Amino acid sequence: MTLTTKQEAEIARIFEAVSELTGATREEIVSSSRQRGIVEARWIAIYCVHRRMNLSLQRIGRIFGGRDHTTIANAVKQLKDRKAYDATLADKVDDAMVQLGAGPPIPEASSQESDILRLLLDAQELINKAAAMMGAKTKS
Repeated sequence: MTLTTKQEAEIARIFEAVSELTGATREEIVSSSRQRGIVEARWIAIYCVHRRMNLSLQRIGRIFGGRDHTTIANAVKQLKDRKAYDATLADKVDDAMVQLGAGPPIPEASSQESDILRLLLDAQELINKAAAMMGAKTKS
């Protein structure tokens, strides 16, 4: 399923707003770069797309260079967590959302898909910890 012209225009607006705030280009944002400033710009753009548009995490992942849906869910979670203690980052996100203006954001609390993915990520973390513990026991 392809994006509508309206969706493509909104995504372009988001990339433009994030680029103005962070100095990162759209190409850098969707790249595989791990430079802190570019990663931060990518997280802000992913967060804005997630909040403003009714797209699946898989679809958002495709927009951002073919990333997996769990990567998108993790980026949203990381940004939310960091906003709580990083005022500069919180201001950038707020500025981007204000700059994008009209249209209410998708409420975060009602995102059933995000809740399910968050639970899956938590379960995967527990599985990884259990596997590490079992690996440590078998080496003894």
